[in-house]
Amino acid sequence: MTTNSISVGIVTYRTSLEYLKRCLRSIAFQSALDSVCSVLIRDNDNGFDQEIIEQAITASGLDKDLVKVINGDNIGFGAAQNELMKLSFDKGASAHLCLNPDAALHPKSIEAVLEFAKNKKFLGIFEMEQFPVPHPKVADPFTFETPWCSGCSLLIPSGVYETTKGFDESFWLYCEDVDLSWRVKAEGLHCYLVKDALVSHFVHARSNDSQEDQLRALPLLLAAKHLADKWGSPKFSKDMAKEYERRSGVSIDSDSLKGEQKLSPSSLLKAQPDFSHMLVFSPSTWIEG
Repeated sequence: MTTNSISVGIVTYRTSLEYLKRCLRSIAFQSALDSVCSVLIRDNDNGFDQEIIEQAITASGLDKDLVKVINGDNIGFGAAQNELMKLSFDKGASAHLCLNPDAALHPKSIEAVLEFAKNKKFLGIFEMEQFPVPHPKVADPFTFETPWCSGCSLLIPSGVYETTKGFDESFWLYCEDVDLSWRVKAEGLHCYLVKDALVSHFVHARSNDSQEDQLRALPLLLAAKHLADKWGSPKFSKDMAKEYERRSGVSIDSDSLKGEQKLSPSSLLKAQPDFSHMLVFSPSTWIEG
């Protein structure tokens, strides 16, 4: 891994100015900032966030030549990150850090994740540790392997992108990171949680608005059903469809539950998809009350 070869990709959609300022400032204060060759921001609302993005860039202290903003339609998180990864890797970046706009990095996080990935020869994908509230899924305390990596702050080496082609764009929002992780494992690679690379994810600071929670829950249920269709769990797919109908009052066409299983038995064996722990897709280290 050479210096000045890491891109950071951020996808926005009507993003809070305060969140984005905090996110970009956390990049500006990285101890390994010289390893960042570009910060790419993809506005998924076709320029709606332009003023907010410009203000956040100015307030961050980042060199404006380092930052590139791309406007476009709302094509979903995975497709937007794929677009940014293609731009990055076509220009010679060796890895791409997917970063949520409502996240903020510890000053040594990029340095830590690169050091860890280097020790693993960049053979896998590498998730930063969320704090102060960690993600509930488990990680091996010795190898730091984890069943899947969250896309909140995720380092994807160029070689892994070439092998997997990035996120499956049929996932518009949610579960694209679970699917990518399982495909990485199906290729014989690993998913890692980097404990020394800390990231604050402000999802827990959002409003306790039940209507807002409901709006987030519905696309998550659809994505989880799609994941189950793809990875061969008809029961989980039906459970998600029933829960979607209970919450929304809208039934999903039963034909859409008949997703074909296109993955080989060997891929399933390596990936070990887990539908036994509901939407965590992993044994949990804690349960949110």
